[in-house]
Amino acid sequence: MNAPIFPDLNVDIIHLEFANRGMWQTDLFSRYARPDQYLAAGVIDVKVRAVETPMIVAERIRDVLKYTDPKRVWVSSDCGFSMTARWVAREKLKAMVAGTSIVRAELSD
Repeated sequence: MNAPIFPDLNVDIIHLEFANRGMWQTDLFSRYARPDQYLAAGVIDVKVRAVETPMIVAERIRDVLKYTDPKRVWVSSDCGFSMTARWVAREKLKAMVAGTSIVRAELSD
């Protein structure tokens, strides 16, 4: 990944897939992004049919938050669900919302 170019990009949001990469390189955004850029963090793997549990999603979000301020993170899937069965996509999105709710509750404590 050519992360050093992040500051030169004329974008506000940088979307990075992490879930299907084993949450590898979750530090890239914090190392290279400008202070005015946001991270859309892929925490749902759309390339597998297995549906993540809310706890797995929460763990993935926590991995991202080790390096990036929660105020700069948007939770997302790795990419679109065009090749994913609709019922699987729906369940993955439910897990993403539930996992995000878990972490939000932790942050508000």
